[in-house]
Order: sequence, then C-alpha cells, then structure tokens
Amino acid sequence: MAKGNIDPAFQAAPYLGDSSHDPIEFARRHNLTKYKAIKQRQDEIKESTQKGLQDLMLDLKGWEDQEGFKEIMDRQDKALKLFTDLSKKGLNLTSPKTSQEIEAYRTINAYHTGTKQMVDEWDRNKKAYDIVTEAVKQDSMKPESERKIDADATRENVSKAMSGVKIADRKMAIENLLVFKPEIGDVHKYVKDNLDLIPKPDVITEPYVDEATGQTVNRTREVETPSYIKEKEAAMRRLFQTMPKPEKNAIKQAREKDSTLDVMSDEDYFVSMYVPQFKQRFVDKIAGNGNGLAIDVDFGSKKVKMIPGEKDTKEYPFGDRTYVNKYNIGSSTPVEVPIGKEGSTYFKGETWAPLTNGGNVEATPSFYSIDRDEIVFRSTTQQMAPFMMNNMAFAVPYKNLGNKADKIPIIVDGKRTTLGEYRKTMGKDEVKPAVKLIGGKSYVGAYIPSANKKK
Repeated sequence: MAKGNIDPAFQAAPYLGDSSHDPIEFARRHNLTKYKAIKQRQDEIKESTQKGLQDLMLDLKGWEDQEGFKEIMDRQDKALKLFTDLSKKGLNLTSPKTSQEIEAYRTINAYHTGTKQMVDEWDRNKKAYDIVTEAVKQDSMKPESERKIDADATRENVSKAMSGVKIADRKMAIENLLVFKPEIGDVHKYVKDNLDLIPKPDVITEPYVDEATGQTVNRTREVETPSYIKEKEAAMRRLFQTMPKPEKNAIKQAREKDSTLDVMSDEDYFVSMYVPQFKQRFVDKIAGNGNGLAIDVDFGSKKVKMIPGEKDTKEYPFGDRTYVNKYNIGSSTPVEVPIGKEGSTYFKGETWAPLTNGGNVEATPSFYSIDRDEIVFRSTTQQMAPFMMNNMAFAVPYKNLGNKADKIPIIVDGKRTTLGEYRKTMGKDEVKPAVKLIGGKSYVGAYIPSANKKK
C-alpha cells in the first residue's frame, strides 16, 4: 500500500450507482410531450372548427324561388370555405385571442350576419308569395263575372319579382304583386288626380232665383265655348297617352260592353266619356250613315238626341255602391236635371253623400238603375246652387224628375220602348214602404200595391 500525503483539494465523488440520464429516453419523452401539446391544439382547432361551421349553417325551407335560394347558398358556401381555410392555418375563430383571430372572426361574422338578414327577407318574400298565390287560387274558383283578380297580370308580377333580381332589390310586397281587374272607377280617379292637366272653362256670374226662398241671388257657372271643347278634347287625348295600363284596360273593357260605341278606338271612347260634344258628333255620324240609332227626345222643355239604351246586368262598382241591373243612356247635349228635395246623392271621393239645396243641375245622363229606380248623371258645369263641380257624378230618384225622363228610349226584349212605359210594367210607380234599418242594414218591407191601381 502506498504511503504519502493526499492533496486536500482532491475530493473523490462517492459512487451513487449507475447514471439515471438517458439521452435517448429524454428525447423520446420530450417529443411525446410536444406531440401531446400539438395533438391537443389540433383537437381544439378541430372542435372549434366543427362548432364554427355548425354556426354558419342556415336553416332554409325551400320554395319556388330557385334564384333566391341559389344566392343564399352561394353566400353560405363562401363563408364556410373562408372559415375552413383559416382554421386549417391554425386560427381559432370561435374563441379568438390573437389580433389576427379577432379580425378574421369579425370579418366572417359580419358576412354571416348579412346572409341571415337576406334569409329573413327571403322568408318575408315567401309569405307574400303564399298569400298572393292563395288569393289567386280562391278567386279563380268563383264564376268569371265575380272574379276580382287579374290572374295573368299577377303571375307576371310574381315572375318578374323572382327572376334575375337579387333578394335585397326585390319588391315582393303584396300590393306590388296582386293585380285587381281594372274598373271604370279607376279611370275616374286617374282623371281626378290629373285635373291640373285639363283646361278649365270660362266662368260667368248670372242672377238666379232660389226656389226655396224666392230670392234672386247671383250664381256662377261654367261656359263651354267651342274653343274650350277643342282644347279639352286635345288634353284628354294627351292624358290617355300617359295613362297606366290597368286604366287603359278598364276603358277597353267598358268599350267592348257598349253595344253602340264599341266600334270606337279606346282613345276615342275615353274622350267621349269626358267630352259629351265629341260623343254626340260620333253618334250623329252613325245616325247620318243610315243606322238611325240617335232619335229626338223631349227631356222636359228641351229636345235632345238619344241612343236607345240597352240593358246591362254586369256588376258596376261605383264607390260604396255596386250597380247591377241598369240601362245605359246618354244625350247629345246637356239637360237641366231637377235635384228634388230628398233622395238625391252625389259621388264624393269614394262614397255617396246626400245632395241638398234642390235646384237644377246641367248634366248628361249615364244610366238608369232598375234596382234603385234612379238615374245617374254627370254634371257638365260648375255651379253654386246646388253646389256642383264639373264632371261630378250624381244620382236622382226617378220620382224627383217628374215626367222629364219618361221619354228616354230603351230596348226591352229587342223592342224599343221608353223608361216611362217600362216602369209601368215593372210597377215602379206603386207605393212602397220607406227603407228601414235593422242592425245597421237596410231593408224594404213587403210590396203594397196602391189602392187606385188599374186592374
């Protein structure tokens, strides 16, 4: 055994057994931990991607609007593709944390919100479509004469609204789709709305004896000179050219139902509605050609030319009234119409109102209502007593006319007769109870013949 001194700086390490450090095992464990972290991150991304994609899916109930459906699906596909592409790049778009993730989330969310708003509009369009479609279906089940909806025009509106137009630009409100069959009342409203385009006749002031008081007062009335009539005719023709299609269709239908003036053009027929002098020139021309339609009639103390009126049983809505059984009549020139003390009415806006103050009104007859036993006239002047605007419709009970209207010619069963004779056969002069009201509805009591009726 060697002997000597041991350097105190030297300390021998004690033996603790074999080393626990294994470089290979360390690398394996390190890689496993890293893999688990990456796998966890990938699982989180996959889970968030699935949730995000699910949130972007839309619940659509398809209907006939194929182009609208395609527009919505294209937007959804773009949102899904953008979301998937960004998720594959490692962005968490359901629980964004980084500035990049937050910006991407905002972009996709804003785009998707716009798509949902489009779906809401699409659903509103579907409701309008369903209502209009059902209305057309129900109307088509009625008899032709009772149908109010223009089915072809409505279908055309629906087709246009759904074809080649983006959902945001569509106007599929019910009022934009549903088209009702034109009525002559729409024409009158169109003319009323454009009165500023029609020249006004000259106004004169003259003395007038008030029948109620016997006093002489001044009244104003319009005078239609030949030059004015010519200007008015030209104005009505210009108005016809700019008239909407539904109103033109109403004129066409009215003309085709007119057995006398159906040979006119639609434009001439429109002019004849508002320029009686033009209508009479046409009637006189027909009579001059040997057809002999116009005849001389004594309307009170004035002689006028009239065409025998023919019966019309089609419904004629006029404001809050609907005339059904009537004889269309007309005169060559205006006549003095006595209003009477009660029962006369005038067309005010969309309703009929009592016409008071008595007196006479210058007007031309339009038709005789069998059911109401009254004649509807249209004024040809503006006056104060009673107050009456030019071209205003008013109705006068036959009893208020005295015997002035008895000679008006009509055609009954193919033979010419007069209103006076016709009313006798219909018992129109018999005494009937006054109209009574029950629950807000009017009715007429049982028919009671007068005691002095000839048997």
